[in-house]
Amino acid sequence: MGTLTQSLATQKDPDERRKTAQRMCDLSADKCLVLGSVLAQQGREAEAAAAYERAVERAQDRVGVANQVGWLVDYYFRRGDKAKAERVARMAAEVYSERGLMIMADLMERMGRYPEAADYYQKIKERYEHDTLLKRFYVRYRHDVGGPLFAAEADAATKEVFPVGLQRVKPTDFSLAPTDGVSVAASPEVQQRTGLAQGDVIVAIDGYRVRTVEQYGAIRTFRATGKRPLLVWHQGAYVEVPDAPAAQPGLMLTTHGARTWIGPKPAQGPQGKPLEYWLKALKEATPADLPLLPTAFAQLGEDAVPGLLALLKDPDTRVQERAVEGFRFMQPPPASAAPGLVEALKAGSPMVKGPILTVLGSMGAVHADVIPAVVAQLEDPALASWAAAALGEMGPAARGAIPALERARDRAPAASRPAFENALQRVRPK
Repeated sequence: MGTLTQSLATQKDPDERRKTAQRMCDLSADKCLVLGSVLAQQGREAEAAAAYERAVERAQDRVGVANQVGWLVDYYFRRGDKAKAERVARMAAEVYSERGLMIMADLMERMGRYPEAADYYQKIKERYEHDTLLKRFYVRYRHDVGGPLFAAEADAATKEVFPVGLQRVKPTDFSLAPTDGVSVAASPEVQQRTGLAQGDVIVAIDGYRVRTVEQYGAIRTFRATGKRPLLVWHQGAYVEVPDAPAAQPGLMLTTHGARTWIGPKPAQGPQGKPLEYWLKALKEATPADLPLLPTAFAQLGEDAVPGLLALLKDPDTRVQERAVEGFRFMQPPPASAAPGLVEALKAGSPMVKGPILTVLGSMGAVHADVIPAVVAQLEDPALASWAAAALGEMGPAARGAIPALERARDRAPAASRPAFENALQRVRPK
């Protein structure tokens, strides 16, 4: 099974991915969740639903099933089969994982059964000791529905998340560089897909001002139809991005300036919770904790390095990807992380090597092994642009890489060469 999982992680051809995922499903009903995901990504919805249903019926890992059947619930709901959608969502909620409860709460909300939705969000608060999702629900209900329910709760939640209220803005309201907003860190591939760039600062989404990542997350869940344009500070000017991207590997959003504090570095993360809590939240991608992870790892800093390096060795590539994001949250990580990141770059999964290069680029030449390890990746066509971007971030400290960058530029496709030229401009001494 491990060999099949590794093959799937590196395969690009849709037919090969589908065949590999089918073999995994044939061997274990738990892996039918993987097949369902692959088929859904390829637009083969009826086949995907059948694969997910097999997992619902036969898989032994009930928490895994509960956490991953959101697509199936949405599929049935979109097709008008609300009874099947509720059957699957109720199964997920009965497992009592946070994600399972979320799936049921979301379905109740979409069906207009708001008291039941609030009850499931309340269950999450009581079981998992946070109220992020409950507050978002109240804010969203006030905005989307505006009905008579939850008046006091919606008032309190809106005041906490948006102290000055929801503010409508337009591009002409901005001229100077922002002092608050949502900072963007993105891989080259994500930048190409989304229109967002490394170092951008989001100041508005769908016409609403955002000053924190918590505000961005709340507005992002409003049940609007169509695209949600962003207003972004980009390279000294305000520009509009057509649509707010979904959460995805290689994209990190943090509150602009969130790392600034006075006095000693906190020994714990947000809400007074210890390092072990935040490492577990990162590993499991606990939905309600996701908005707090950037602040948590920025605060924990060097204390989190050993734990994140351990997660980089986890056999699950998704956990490895989250570990790299943990390092990126530190903006940049401490120099003590460099040897472990270099080791992971040399021996780790191909899925995480690109993001690791981004992290090393943000750190600079903090260790003798960093630049040689990054330069070596210029030989890999799949990683060359990542490596060039990382060397560019290091500036003249990486000037010894100029010959290797020039060779990589010359053999790269024409469309990719500007990235190498940009890196060369940045590493050449002024």
